[in-house]
Amino acid sequence: MSEPTPPSAPDADALLALVLTTAGEVFGHQVVATDDFFALGGDSVAAVELATSLEERLDLDVDSRLIFSTDSIGDLARHLLRAAGETAAAADRSPAVGEDR
Repeated sequence: MSEPTPPSAPDADALLALVLTTAGEVFGHQVVATDDFFALGGDSVAAVELATSLEERLDLDVDSRLIFSTDSIGDLARHLLRAAGETAAAADRSPAVGEDR
């Protein structure tokens, strides 16, 4: 039987593309990395929708407050990349099922 594969940190370019695509779906038009969430018309409803969509696609907790605190959609992607890397690193440190450390 094979051991479960721990999550790995996504590639920065792939994660940015995913965040841009997801934000574009929320706002109904193409979004670029330098776009500001509020300038796009973002509000609390859009933040929750974006956070929920990103959580589903990334299998990562995304707090809508993070969306409000970032300077741009690209900045949001950088924060998520860091969070994904931290999650993957934590998974690497945890023992596999049935393994003692």
